[in-house]
Amino acid sequence: GATPGDLYLELDIALPPADTDDARAAWAALGKAFPHFNPRQTSAGPGA
Repeated sequence: GATPGDLYLELDIALPPADTDDARAAWAALGKAFPHFNPRQTSAGPGA
């Protein structure tokens, strides 16, 4: 059976740096491709 208690998860998210003109252009293109994306709006959030 299931053991009662809390589960914890730790994530390490690595994103490519915007340290060159090409990298900055790539990030800008991503932003333009998803102009209405809001991760806080689509996330279930704490306690969900």
